[in-house]
Amino acid sequence: MAKVVLTRTGTKVLKTSRTEGLLELDRVRLAALALAEALQSNHFDKFPTNPATWDSYFAHHRLVTWSHASVVGLLALTIFETPSWCRASTVNFFDFRSSQEVCADALGLPSSELIMSGVPLLPLGLSLTIEYIMLTIILVRIQVSAQLHRLFRDVGGGYRTNGAMILDYLMILLGFCDAFYFSFFPKAKGRIAPFVRFGLAVSIPWIKRVVASFAMVSRSVVTVGVCLLATIFVFAWLMAMILD
Repeated sequence: MAKVVLTRTGTKVLKTSRTEGLLELDRVRLAALALAEALQSNHFDKFPTNPATWDSYFAHHRLVTWSHASVVGLLALTIFETPSWCRASTVNFFDFRSSQEVCADALGLPSSELIMSGVPLLPLGLSLTIEYIMLTIILVRIQVSAQLHRLFRDVGGGYRTNGAMILDYLMILLGFCDAFYFSFFPKAKGRIAPFVRFGLAVSIPWIKRVVASFAMVSRSVVTVGVCLLATIFVFAWLMAMILD
């Protein structure tokens, strides 16, 4: 609710929290939370009545959209980053030449002899800047999610599983460590960034469903393969016994 105060120059509206002055959430807000979660196929036995839950819930869902977009952006960034073999001994973080020229210079070859895919590659400085921005957005979302998770945990549950929270913190920590290391050692041959980005992507619902489907299919394929091998072994043993 906004508060209106009188000043010498007229009236002024001060924006305040949606739950300012409340000792606990009323039934209308609790019903709204329950309905919103039910529409997402989530079920909670009890919702926290702490007034901070209302603002944290809105902040979380507002940041989730930005966080998911940042994760997708990081995955796309993997395609447009300058690969390790395309970095010269003297690294120019903002070399805006074409990828053909940059990679040819790094390999010591004429650009006419180097065949490239034609995909534009971002300079190291620009790609790192984009990576830091996206990682920061994801970190803010994780912090707000942790706050909401604590509020739900105070009433006997959790907004997310502890495993999901640990995975988020682990991936964002590894992501920042990898980015910092790469900032100081741009000639490093290996990076864990692709694995970190995929780990962060698991928090996106549709990617989580794809991974779960892939795991189920893989398990079925392994089961069928084991059955085939067992059948071959049994028939081979029977033939050996018959022809012996």
